[in-house]
Amino acid sequence: MTYLTKEFQRLAGRAVSGYNMIQAEDHILVGLSGGKDSVALLWYLTERRSRVPIRYRMTAVHLDMGYNGPGVREELGALCAAWGVDFHYETTDYAIRAHSAENRENPCFLCARLRRRRLFELARDLDAPKVALGHHRDDLGETLLLNILFSGEISSMKPVQSFFGGRLTI
Repeated sequence: MTYLTKEFQRLAGRAVSGYNMIQAEDHILVGLSGGKDSVALLWYLTERRSRVPIRYRMTAVHLDMGYNGPGVREELGALCAAWGVDFHYETTDYAIRAHSAENRENPCFLCARLRRRRLFELARDLDAPKVALGHHRDDLGETLLLNILFSGEISSMKPVQSFFGGRLTI
């Protein structure tokens, strides 16, 4: 195992333990975009199951915003199958709607809002009260800057955040 892999596991493990992110018998919906951040998160959570005494299950979810080329569904499905993770794939029209006359806002804002809403609905429908997303320190800094510039407030993402009276935790 490389130094980088060990360091990644150590830091991620510290965060999971320190913020009490995963408990026994949790069902976690993992947002899987197919990018390096979400694949690394899924790998870590999968690998972690073999080292910890608690059991939890995961369902990886990929929402195709309308940009995916051929083969993405198969590639992500094969990755999840190899790692023993349930996989859910949906094709949406979010990108088309975000760039249409229907949208008077920033396309990225609408697309992100629709995607987040659908992830929350899927978490409810799949009885997965926890959602894991591949955010990292750079994302926290970017969110802080966006909130300062566009909302006039100093805030960023929390490592663990509950919604809907505690029924959903990100």
